[in-house]
Amino acid sequence: MIVEAMLNSNEKPERITINLIGNKLGMRGFLEKHLEKMPLTKQYLDSVKESKRDFQLRGIK
Repeated sequence: MIVEAMLNSNEKPERITINLIGNKLGMRGFLEKHLEKMPLTKQYLDSVKESKRDFQLRGIK
């Protein structure tokens, strides 16, 4: 839901990173410390995070 909201937002685009998602959820520290113990969550976050180039291309669109 957070990722979809970020992608569909009319505000200034933000690069989708694991840290930014953690900040928006209020769980950044938890994710940093325990992400390796949550393989499905890690897999999902890895699939939605953007590289710098992907973010730049999305910003152009």
